[in-house]
Amino acid sequence: MVKNAKLFRTIVLILLLVLIAIVILQRENLKKEEQFKKELELLYEDETFSLGMDTYNCYKDFSYVDVNVLIINLAAYKHFEDGEEITVEEVKTFLSSEYDENGELYVLNPPDDIAKFIKWYRTGGRSLTDKYFIYLCRYQDDHSDKYSLKGITMLDVNMLYELIEDFENCPNREDYEVH
Repeated sequence: MVKNAKLFRTIVLILLLVLIAIVILQRENLKKEEQFKKELELLYEDETFSLGMDTYNCYKDFSYVDVNVLIINLAAYKHFEDGEEITVEEVKTFLSSEYDENGELYVLNPPDDIAKFIKWYRTGGRSLTDKYFIYLCRYQDDHSDKYSLKGITMLDVNMLYELIEDFENCPNREDYEVH
């Protein structure tokens, strides 16, 4: 009888240890999943904000993009990064699906040029974009005969592209870049 009781206690102890190990592993897995979810939300936030959307922490397709804001962000990138260029069409293609052809989340592995732009925006590009916006506003104010005093983000897309091109090619561009 003592042998059976000892065997029973040993089995209960082993089962208890296994149960504790399972609980600990589940808690660790939950922590890892929560951490991954938070990191993913931050990646989506960086992506959506840099690509001209209100900040979201999940996937949003191109229909959520404020195209004028995107155009200004991309123009600022090109202006401050010596000709680095991304087109609206490239962004549209990128945002056409949450997953790539391998079924992986695009936000985890975006195309190199988009990834570089998002990183630039996150690490100082946002403030440069704000400066560039001010430069464009100053230029627009001085050329109100051609560009209405309507807010830049309200301009027709073609007019916005024209404004950016005229600003970039104006001989006294530095005058508008005063801080």
